[in-house]
Amino acid sequence: WRAIGQPHLTPVLLTFGLGLVIRGAVTSVPDATHRMHRLSLPWSRPLAVGPVQLAPEHLTVILATCTACALLALFFRRSRAGLALRACSEDPGVAAMLGVSPAAMHALAWALGAALAAFAGVLLAPVTFVEPGMGIVALKAFPAAVIGGLASLPGALLGGLFIGLSEALAGRFLPDGVKDLTVYGLMLAVLLLFPRGIGEIGRSR
Repeated sequence: WRAIGQPHLTPVLLTFGLGLVIRGAVTSVPDATHRMHRLSLPWSRPLAVGPVQLAPEHLTVILATCTACALLALFFRRSRAGLALRACSEDPGVAAMLGVSPAAMHALAWALGAALAAFAGVLLAPVTFVEPGMGIVALKAFPAAVIGGLASLPGALLGGLFIGLSEALAGRFLPDGVKDLTVYGLMLAVLLLFPRGIGEIGRSR
């Protein structure tokens, strides 16, 4: 509970730390690191969009992500719990004066984040193998969220697209091993130009 009321970066780093501890505990089990599973989809034919071929697992990720973002937008804009979460994010003190429990909202935010992480893991399973270290891909979600803005849902989505395109271009034109460095280099560049992320550009105006 010490993370309650702290800046956004504090629970993010705490989550990564707990994830590394859990990953280390799982990989300490004999033969755990050698077990890999693949979740296959019921269809395997790619979808052709002009010259672009979309694999079914990638198309599933795109559609599911867009659906999840639309549902989250409705939740934060139309439901009482979503509005209370937004109020606590902006100013917990004022929200508490209006009858909103910041502790309950923080617990709801953690539960919602855990559910979304599990949902992302299910979407990732058909693309990669299911193994104890697959959660390390979440390290790339952090630059995407920072670039888009930690408090902006559309910005986080744009940040993810920006990271994906940057990785694809870096893997095509730059030497091996530079792709991951490019992601964090872009994050630092965006933070220097827009400290609150590109998702806050429209709000600041």
